[in-house]
Amino acid sequence: MAVLFAAVTSLMNLFETPIEALQAQFGLSRKMAVVITAFAAAAVGVFIESADMVSVWMDVVSIYIIPLGALLAAVMFFGSHPGDLPGSRCRWDGPESWENGLSLPRNISLWD
Repeated sequence: MAVLFAAVTSLMNLFETPIEALQAQFGLSRKMAVVITAFAAAAVGVFIESADMVSVWMDVVSIYIIPLGALLAAVMFFGSHPGDLPGSRCRWDGPESWENGLSLPRNISLWD
């Protein structure tokens, strides 16, 4: 029962954004926005039923798109601040501060 409750509340949360967008962009009533969103979700669910189509799509997403997203996050996080982070008391001396690839960095100071 708890899993069902979690599924329903998560679904309500996911549908809130498109419902709000339909209301704001097109001036629709909430009831009409809910009907359109539910119809669109049901149509996608029916047409995506083919296991072959879903399998290929999920392979593309998991093999190509997710690693690119992780790479982009790493570049944005570490590439934008290669040295000290502004306003941070944490200093990292760069990759040379690592003894080897599996150990903890030795030159990280939290209280400079």
